[in-house]
Amino acid sequence: MAEAVGDANETRDLRIPMHTVLSSFRGPSLDATPGLLQKLSAERVIPVPVWRLETRLPQLVPDLARRRIHLKLDTQGFDLEALAGLGPIPIVSLQLELPFVRIYDGVPTAAEHFRILDGLGYDLVGVYPVVRHKTGVLVEADGVFLRR
Repeated sequence: MAEAVGDANETRDLRIPMHTVLSSFRGPSLDATPGLLQKLSAERVIPVPVWRLETRLPQLVPDLARRRIHLKLDTQGFDLEALAGLGPIPIVSLQLELPFVRIYDGVPTAAEHFRILDGLGYDLVGVYPVVRHKTGVLVEADGVFLRR
């Protein structure tokens, strides 16, 4: 059974397209290229339990309070919601997807991600391209952030 992380303990509808690695709680953005829009079209929708990380992580990681945690998020446009569900859990470093071109509806831009993460006390230490358009434009990159 699929599970997800977010900013609330709830059940949400997960959109599953033909290319299942692009499954998301969000619909496609009009900023996405026509070819990508086709890949993002949902073929089915399933209900998925969503957990706040502060609820689920202590169940998965023994001695959580004594660990130095690097959190890698890859939630197809839902990274900030997953991060909001951390609560007081101290995370030393983060890795998440930064959208330079919105492929999912309602996702904040990479610049907005930088502002939010700065406000949470994280500094950018690396950017690693993940997807480029055939023109060379950067679509998505992984950003690595370190707590100050």
